Amino acid sequence: MYRTPSKNQDYFNALLDTTEEASALGNDVVILGDLNYNNYVHGDTRNPVHFMEQLFSMTQIIKEPTRLTATSSTTIDVVLTTMPDKHIKTGVISCGHHLVYIVIGKKSTRPAAKDCNLQGL
Repeated sequence: MYRTPSKNQDYFNALLDTTEEASALGNDVVILGDLNYNNYVHGDTRNPVHFMEQLFSMTQIIKEPTRLTATSSTTIDVVLTTMPDKHIKTGVISCGHHLVYIVIGKKSTRPAAKDCNLQGL
């Protein structure tokens, strides 16, 4: 997802509502994208991303800057998740404005083997 810097509180309220609906259904939730809030400063309760972490027991798993300039570095791209233990790999890909990515692990279930009787072979 992408939130332009000019988006107001209504955007954040809609994101809260959607996240609350998914959480109420018992779904795992992952929010990935550029929210344009600097998450590099941890513990700032005025920051909407930190607020969501606390409200929905989510974890922001991107810890390195995703936007670098000659005079600043910020973490404005996030991977917020309710299931950090299921993420096999996360990271930042450098290409100007860095991109974030995740790999989510899922155990595959293999069907039980069946006995077959091949006649005529």
